[in-house]
Amino acid sequence: MEKEGAVEAVIHKYLSHYQQTDSAIYWPQNTGPGNTALKMLSVEVKNGSGELVSSLNISDEYFIEIIYEAIQDTMYAVFSFDLFTEDGCCAFSSLSNLEKNYYGKPLKKGIYKTRCGLYPNLLNNGKYYITLRGASANWSDPFTMERVIAFECIDDGVLKGDYFGPYGGCVRPALQWTCHKT
Repeated sequence: MEKEGAVEAVIHKYLSHYQQTDSAIYWPQNTGPGNTALKMLSVEVKNGSGELVSSLNISDEYFIEIIYEAIQDTMYAVFSFDLFTEDGCCAFSSLSNLEKNYYGKPLKKGIYKTRCGLYPNLLNNGKYYITLRGASANWSDPFTMERVIAFECIDDGVLKGDYFGPYGGCVRPALQWTCHKT
């Protein structure tokens, strides 16, 4: 027996034991996952200062950083990711097709860095996993890296203010509230 207690806490402990994933993964050149046009070199979670982190405060700014090598001239690179909660619920997905500098433009051979920023006050407490997908032009020649990295969000109390209860759901954005006399 490893844990005794509330059902949620015991399930959390059990799942985390079998879902060990780091906040960064690295591959030697030419050995990472990829396709005929690109090979992965690393995927990392970094804070707003660019430091590698495995846990962060909910109110922190952070980003997912993808470093890859274009192994062919005039190749195209597109990425997407799904962010999952520890219990397997997909919180949201994101696509790189809004990036204006490189998306849809041919890349020359070389090393490239793609980042996706995540807003402060977006996620609730808990551990999150990223499943990353890459592809070439028009989402051709796709590849997937299931649960490639993970990180944990910790409630720092900034968003709660004077509220001491729990927040429900996997996201808890700081939405804009207003009040005025009519």
